[in-house]
Amino acid sequence: IVRWDKDAAKGEIIVGGNWKGHGLNQMNSPCGLAFDFEGNLYVAEWRNHRIVRFDKSVDKPFNGKRKKY
Repeated sequence: IVRWDKDAAKGEIIVGGNWKGHGLNQMNSPCGLAFDFEGNLYVAEWRNHRIVRFDKSVDKPFNGKRKKY
């Protein structure tokens, strides 16, 4: 998942990009995403059978609070 800041010339990979797997910084067939009213990102994964929440309060989701549901 790539984040594009306003007026950015280049996007930044914030979730995934580390090959498929079960780690919280890895995605395996992501099939949906949503944001809650606080701006946190939720990613649904088909093959990992999970939903992962990435806390918006951190600059790099890999290093911040994440939770598997």
